[in-house]
Amino acid sequence: MIKSFLLSLFKPIMPLMGTISFWQKNVLISFFLLFPFGIVFTYTYMNIDDELQKLHNNISHLENNHVLYQVLLFTQDYELKVKQYYKDTQNLNLKKEFELSQSRLIQVAQDGTGFLEDEYTCESFIKQINLALLNNNFNKLKEYTQGYKSFIYTGFVPVHLISGNQNEENLAVLADLISEEIPYSNYVLSNVINGDNRNDFLLALGKFMGLSEKNNILMKQLSLYPDQLQSLHLRYEESIKEYEEYSLSGETEDSNKALDEVLSLQLSLFNLMQDFLLEALEETSNDLQNKKIFYVLFLTWCAFISLYLFLAGYLSLTLSLRQFFMTTAKISNGEFDSRVERGNNVELDKLALEFNKMIESLDYHYSLLSEYKKAMDSSAIVVKTDKQGLITYVNREYEKISGYTKSELIGSTHRLIKSKHTSTEQISELWKYLQDKKIYKTVFENIAKNGKSFFVESTIVPILNRSSEISEFIAVMFDITPLHKQKERLQAQLYKDELTSLPNRLKLLEDIKHSKDAKLVVINIDRFKEINTIYGEHLGDLTLQKMAQEIKGSLKTRHLQLYKLSADEFAILAGNNISIEHFKEDVAMLAHYLSDIKLRCEGHEISVRLSLGAAISELHHLTRPLISMADMALKEAKHKMKPYVFYNDIDNIDEDLEKNYKMIQIIENAIKEDKVGCSYQGLINSKTGRIEKYETLMRLEDSQGKKISPQDFVSIAKKARLYPMLTQKLVYKALSTFIKRTESVSINLSIDDLMDDNTYSFILDALRHCPCAKRVIFELLETEEIEFNERVIEFTSSVKKLGAKIAIDDFGSGYSNYAYLIKLGVDILKIDASLIKEVHTNENSRLIVRSIIDIAQALGMQTVAEHVHIKEVHDIMVEMGVDFLQGYYLHKPISNLP
Repeated sequence: MIKSFLLSLFKPIMPLMGTISFWQKNVLISFFLLFPFGIVFTYTYMNIDDELQKLHNNISHLENNHVLYQVLLFTQDYELKVKQYYKDTQNLNLKKEFELSQSRLIQVAQDGTGFLEDEYTCESFIKQINLALLNNNFNKLKEYTQGYKSFIYTGFVPVHLISGNQNEENLAVLADLISEEIPYSNYVLSNVINGDNRNDFLLALGKFMGLSEKNNILMKQLSLYPDQLQSLHLRYEESIKEYEEYSLSGETEDSNKALDEVLSLQLSLFNLMQDFLLEALEETSNDLQNKKIFYVLFLTWCAFISLYLFLAGYLSLTLSLRQFFMTTAKISNGEFDSRVERGNNVELDKLALEFNKMIESLDYHYSLLSEYKKAMDSSAIVVKTDKQGLITYVNREYEKISGYTKSELIGSTHRLIKSKHTSTEQISELWKYLQDKKIYKTVFENIAKNGKSFFVESTIVPILNRSSEISEFIAVMFDITPLHKQKERLQAQLYKDELTSLPNRLKLLEDIKHSKDAKLVVINIDRFKEINTIYGEHLGDLTLQKMAQEIKGSLKTRHLQLYKLSADEFAILAGNNISIEHFKEDVAMLAHYLSDIKLRCEGHEISVRLSLGAAISELHHLTRPLISMADMALKEAKHKMKPYVFYNDIDNIDEDLEKNYKMIQIIENAIKEDKVGCSYQGLINSKTGRIEKYETLMRLEDSQGKKISPQDFVSIAKKARLYPMLTQKLVYKALSTFIKRTESVSINLSIDDLMDDNTYSFILDALRHCPCAKRVIFELLETEEIEFNERVIEFTSSVKKLGAKIAIDDFGSGYSNYAYLIKLGVDILKIDASLIKEVHTNENSRLIVRSIIDIAQALGMQTVAEHVHIKEVHDIMVEMGVDFLQGYYLHKPISNLP
C-alpha cells in the first residue's frame, strides 16, 4: 500500500530522473541538500549575528573614540609646546606651558587606559621626548611624536557608518575627511566602501591638512542631522580657528581656553553622531531580522525539494536493478545466454550494456576453458585430489597408464600406485611445498596395476580459493618412462667397467657425492705392468677379472661395494652402517687375506701382491676429496712397503693444509689487486673450420707474476667461499673484452655462483647493460642439483630473456638427465672429455657420444666435443655431425685475442 502510494507520488519525475546519469543524480541531490545548509551557515555565523553584534558595540566604541581624539589633540598641543620650548629652553613661561601640556596629556591618556594597553604608553612617549630634548635632537623628537600618533590610531575602535540614506558617493566624500588628524580609523571606512573602490578610498586619505576644512566636509556629509547641528558646527568651526590662531601666535592662555572649547564642542558633535548611529542600528537590525525569516523559509523549501528528488532517484534506481538481480541468479545457475534488457535509464542502460558484455566474456572464457580442459586431457595425465590427498578426478590418460579404472581411483590416495622406491623424505618434501602454497615439480616412479613401473614428470599445483586457502590440488603429469629407461641404459654403460662389469670410477665419485660419512679403500696391484709385459695383455686382463672375483669374494658384508678404477686399481666404499672401528678391522683383515694371492689363469699361476690406502671422511672434515686422501694413503703404503695405510696416520699431513692456506692468500690477493685474468680457447665450427666462439678460462697471478691454473685453485676457492668473487671478476673482464668483437663468449658458472645472491645479481645487471648479451653463453656444470634447483631455473629464464644462451658442460659424465634440458631451455650440450678422448678406441664411448648428438639434434640443441686432442678424434666427431670442436689439437688457450 505504502509502496504503491510512493510510486504514484513520484511517478511524474521518475522518467526525468531515469534519463540522467546516476552520478548526475548524486551531484544534483547533494547540491540541493548541501546548498541551503551552506547559505544558512554563512548567513547565520558570518553575516547576521556578526553584524548585529558589531552594531551594538558601536556606541561604546564612539565614546572610546572621543577619549582617543582628546589624546590626539593633547598630543598635538604637546608637540607644539615641545617645539616652542626646544627653541628657547631658558624661557620659564614656555617651560611652565610645556609642563602643563605634558600633565594634561598624561591625565587624558590615563582616562583611556582601559583600551590603550600597550608597552608604548604615554609615559614612555614622554620619556623619549625628554631624552630627545636632552640630546638636542629635533629629528628624534618628530619621530617619537609621529610614532605615538600612529600608536593612538591603532587603538581606535572601528565604527561602521552605515545608513540607508548614505550611498557610495557620499561615503567616498567622507573618505576625503580622513587623515592622521581625524579620529576615525581608515580601516573602519575601508570596510564600508565597496571592494572595487577600496584603493581609491585609501588614496584619498591625507589630502586635506587643515582642521577647519576637514570639518566643513564632515558637516556637508552629515547634512541629514537636525538643525541644531548647524549652530553647533559654526561654533565648533570658530573654536577650531581660534585654537589654531592662538597656538600659532604663541598666546598660551587663550590657546588653552580655545582648546577647552574645542573639546566641549567635540563632545556635543559625538553625541549627535551617536544618535545618528542609533537610528542606523535600529534600521539595520530590522533588515537583518527580515532576512533571517526569509532564509529559514528558503531552507525549508530546499530541504523538501532535496528529499523529493532523493526518493525519486532511489525508486528509479531500485526498479532498474531488479533486472540485474534476476539475471545474476540465472548466470549462477549456468544460464550464460541470459541478458539484461536495456531501458531509458542512461546510467543503468550503460551498466546493462557492460553487464551483457561481461556475460558474453564469461560465456566465451567458459567455452575456452572447456576446450583447454579437452586439450589437456588428451595430451597429459591429469589428476585432482582434495586437501587430504583423496583422488577426486582422473582423466582417461591416467586410467591408461595406471591400469586402474576411474571408479577404483576416485576416493583412494596415491598409495595405490606408490613405488617402494619413493622415499618418505620425498613425500615429506612434497607436502611441505604444497602446504606452503608452492608449486612442486618432481619425477615419480609409480607401479601400474599389472605390477610394472612407470615414470611421470609431475607438476603439482595447490588451488587456492578467494580467501587464499587451499581447496584442492591438481597434478599434471607426462609419461617419461621411455626416456628414463634410455637414461638407465646410458648410465649402465657409462658407470660400468667393461672388463670386470664392476662399477667404475665415475660411479664411485657419484656414490661418494651422495654418501654421508663415507669410508674408502683404494687397492692397487703392485707391479702390474710386469704382468702385462711377461704374460701379455690378454692374461693381464684375465688377471684383473680373477682379482675382481677374489676381492668380491672376500667382502663379508653387503655394506661394502667394490669398484674398478684405472687399469690396476680397485676401490671399496663402505656404507654408513659401518662404524670407524669396524671399518679399520675390515681393512686389516682384507689386507691380510689379499697379502699373497696366486691366481690360475689359463694354466699359469700368477702371484699377485696388493697395496691398500684407506681414508675416512669423518676424521678429516672433507679437507680434500675422499678419493684423493685414499690415493695419498696408497702412495704412502707403497712408499713404506706396508700392506695398508690410513690417511690419518700419514706424518706431516699438515703440510698440505699449509699449502691450502698459501693458496687462499694468493686468491685473496688476486681479487684485491685485480690479478684475476682470462685465457680464451676457441670453439671451431665443424663445417666451416672457423672459430665462432671462445670459452673463457680463469687464470690467477701470484705476487711474482706466475700464472696459476684453475686446477690448483678452483676447489680451494670454492671451499673458502671466494669463488663467487672470482666469477664476478671473470664475467666483467670477459664481457668487456667481447663488446667490440663479433664472436660469442662462453663463461663457466657453478651452482655456487648461482646460489650466491651478489654474484647472481651482478651477472644479471652486467648482462642488462652489455650490448653483446646475445653473444654470451653461460656454461653450467651438469649435476643433479641443477634439475631440482628453482634458482637455476629462474636464472636460465632471466638470462635467456636478455638474449644469452645456456650450455651444459661435461654432459655425459654423470647425471645425464635429458628431462631437465627442456625445462632449463638448454641451447648447447658440451660432451664430456672422458667420452671424447676415447671415442677412437672405445666402442661404448662412441655409442654414447652418438646417442647424445642424436638426442640433442632432435631437441634442437647444438653440440660441442671437448678434448679433441688428435686428428682421429677430430675426424670421427666431424663424421658424427657434432656442431663445434674444442681441444688442444685445434686451438690452445691464449691470453690476448687476435
